[in-house]
Amino acid sequence: MTKRSPTLGRRAKNEIPKLDEFNHDASTNTSSANVSRTYPINVGASAPLLPPSDDTVRDSLFVLFGERLRSARLALGLKQSEVARLTGLTQQYLSLVERGQKNVTLKTMMALAYVVKQDVSTMLQLPEHSRSKS
Repeated sequence: MTKRSPTLGRRAKNEIPKLDEFNHDASTNTSSANVSRTYPINVGASAPLLPPSDDTVRDSLFVLFGERLRSARLALGLKQSEVARLTGLTQQYLSLVERGQKNVTLKTMMALAYVVKQDVSTMLQLPEHSRSKS
């Protein structure tokens, strides 16, 4: 019988999970990356559901997410290529996300937010003045 290494299949403490390792548990409303920490997705009364036909608002959320992603990345001193490598995305794709030109899935948003140490709901929060106009 061969002994398995105790670290086999485990992640080093500082290693970032890849995009395909993210999961969401609807029963507890938490997202995780197969690591010991979980991040709650906070969708409360302050985050109104958007009508599916409102393309302008949807597109502005992509731009907002991209701007906040870029700001958080730069604040951490990370290059696009580093974030791309850590998430398993390409640098070109990440550039498009930061410019708000990609329809990003929640799974991708979760991976990107995790790398830049942010919460997805915070990154998508509309500015106060935008919400009061609705």
